[in-house]
Amino acid sequence: MAEAVAATERTGLWMATVAARRGKAEATREGLARLLGADPPPGSGVAAAEDLAVIGVAPETWLVVAEGGREPGVAGLADALRGMASVFRQDGAYVVLRLDGEGVGPLLQSGLAIDLHPAAFGPGSAVVSAIAHIGVIVWRNGDHPGFEVAVPRSLIGSFRDWLSHHAGGVSAQPGHAAAEGRPA
Repeated sequence: MAEAVAATERTGLWMATVAARRGKAEATREGLARLLGADPPPGSGVAAAEDLAVIGVAPETWLVVAEGGREPGVAGLADALRGMASVFRQDGAYVVLRLDGEGVGPLLQSGLAIDLHPAAFGPGSAVVSAIAHIGVIVWRNGDHPGFEVAVPRSLIGSFRDWLSHHAGGVSAQPGHAAAEGRPA
C-alpha cells in the first residue's frame, strides 16, 4: 500500500490568467510585480509573495492565485495592465488541491512524465502537464513542502478517482469529507 497522502481542497481562492500581448511581456512582468508584489517567473515556475502565487503556465502567460482576502480583482489587473495584457478570471474553471504526506511525491510521479525529485522540482517549480489524460498545473510554493495541483473543475471527479486508485489511503483535512479510497 502507498504511503499516506492528505488531499485538501483549497477554497476561497481568486484566480486569473494574465497573457501578455505581443511584444509586451517585459512590461506585463513589471506591471504584475508592481501590482502584486511578486516578480512573475520568466518561464515555468512560481513566484510567491505572502498569500499569492504567480505561476508561469505558458510563454508570456501566468496564472495568478490569491487567497480570498488578497484578490486584486480582474478589473484591478485589467486596468493596471491595459494595453499590455489580457486578463481572464479562472477561479470558476479550476479546483486546487493541496497534496501532502510522505507518499505524495511518488504518487504524483506515477502520473506525471517529469522528474519530481526535490533536486529537479524543488520549491518555486511549476509545470503544466497531464495526469491520467487530465490537464493539470502542478507547483510547489517555497513555504509549503507539498504540492498544489490545479485541475479543471469539470474533470475533478475523474482526477479524484485516479488519486483514490493510486494513493491507496488518501485522507482529507478537517472540513473536507473523504472516506478510505475516496479522497477529498
